Amino acid sequence: MQTGYKIVYAFTGQTVIDIAIQEYGNANALLKVAFENNVAIDYVFTAGDKIIIDTNYKASLESFSETKLIRKTKEGEVAINNQNLWDISLQEFGTIEAVFAFMKANNINGLDTKLSVNKRYKLPENVETQKNINDYYLKNKIKIT
Repeated sequence: MQTGYKIVYAFTGQTVIDIAIQEYGNANALLKVAFENNVAIDYVFTAGDKIIIDTNYKASLESFSETKLIRKTKEGEVAINNQNLWDISLQEFGTIEAVFAFMKANNINGLDTKLSVNKRYKLPENVETQKNINDYYLKNKIKIT
């Protein structure tokens, strides 16, 4: 085992997000856990599975603001019809890695939550943006649905 890593053992039914919260203190480490262990983000572990944890990784909690818009209307920031959490993350940040920061900013609990067209949403600040992807969507006025 490399320096800076440790092994933890899963309990039956633990998910990648469970491990992220258990080991890093928040769900922002979901992608890190999935990557380090070569599993999908929705993977469910079985009892005794060895899980690699990077002890040098620090998952940060983001600060949030209502200043960025998903779609500006007279009522505020709203999702476009049929958009989900992944669509918003890709459209606004050029990466799916912002999905958990978006969920936290809007008190959303499930990855499969359907977004309401009439509800106001906040976009998190201080989230790393894949500028080339984000710029492409903006330049071509592409709204992902």
